[in-house]
Amino acid sequence: MYVILYNPGSGGNLVASVIDPKNYFFAATPNNQNLLHMGIDKNSLRYEYSVVGFDPKYKNVTERRQEKLNLLTKIKNEYTAISDHDVPMFVDFVNFQLRYKEFDYIIIDDTSSIESTTKRNLEVQLLETSGVVVDPNNKKWISQLKHFNVCDKFIGFDDIINGNLIKILKQWVNTPLNENIYEIWLEKNRKYFFDT
Repeated sequence: MYVILYNPGSGGNLVASVIDPKNYFFAATPNNQNLLHMGIDKNSLRYEYSVVGFDPKYKNVTERRQEKLNLLTKIKNEYTAISDHDVPMFVDFVNFQLRYKEFDYIIIDDTSSIESTTKRNLEVQLLETSGVVVDPNNKKWISQLKHFNVCDKFIGFDDIINGNLIKILKQWVNTPLNENIYEIWLEKNRKYFFDT
C-alpha cells in the first residue's frame, strides 16, 4: 500500500484517488463552488481513518496515532493508497527514517515556486473553513527528508498542476491509474494555481 505524505492543500487525496479511486468523489470547496477537491465517502474505512486526527475522544497524539495505526492494518487490505498529512506519525525526525517499513511512501513536494501564486487556493479555501491552521514553516520537513534520503519517491506540486502526475506515478505504481479523475481535476482546478 502507498502512503501519500503531504502538506495540507497540496493534493494528497488527489494522488491517492488516482492510484485507488475507491470511496472518493468530486466535491466543491465551501468558499468556491468552482474549485474541486476530492471528497471521501463518509461510510468508508478511508473516511474513518481521515477523521481520527480530529476526533476529540483521543486525548493525546499518541492515542490518536495508535488508533490510526490500528485502522491502517484494516485499510491495507482494502485500498492500494491512503493519504495523510500527519507526517511525524510516519517519519522519525530524530533518526531521519521511516517508522513503518511495510508501506511504500510517496511524498508531495510543495516547496516549489508555483505554490506562491494565488496563495494556494486549496489551503486557503479548504482548510480555513474546516478550522485547520496551515503553518508556512511545515515545508521544512520535505527538505529534511530529501537531504537525508529518507524516501526516493517525490512528486512536485508543480508537476501535479502542470499535468505530469500520471507520467510520474507510472514509474512506481504497477496497478492501473485513474487518469480520468486527474484530467477532470486538472480541467477544473489548474487555473486557480496561476496568477491571471
